[in-house]
Amino acid sequence: MATKKNSSSEPSAMGSGGAKATLRLDVTFYPRQALDRAREAFSKLADIEFHKEGTKTVVNFSGMRTGVAAKVPDEFANFALACTVAEP
Repeated sequence: MATKKNSSSEPSAMGSGGAKATLRLDVTFYPRQALDRAREAFSKLADIEFHKEGTKTVVNFSGMRTGVAAKVPDEFANFALACTVAEP
């Protein structure tokens, strides 16, 4: 359902520096509307961009502070999945 890749560079609150991560989420379980809601909810923790690759939506996170970078992608995926269940 989801795969994650992490990397980091210079720590920062937001912007071009900071930690980076990538999630690949199956569109069957993570519809775009749920991802949009999650992006809005997590907008203060990371810069988040999407693009589609086949049956996956690739979610790129950047500008994360290193203190939260390890948790943000997983919590984002959990939040998006909850949005799917709450409002399919």
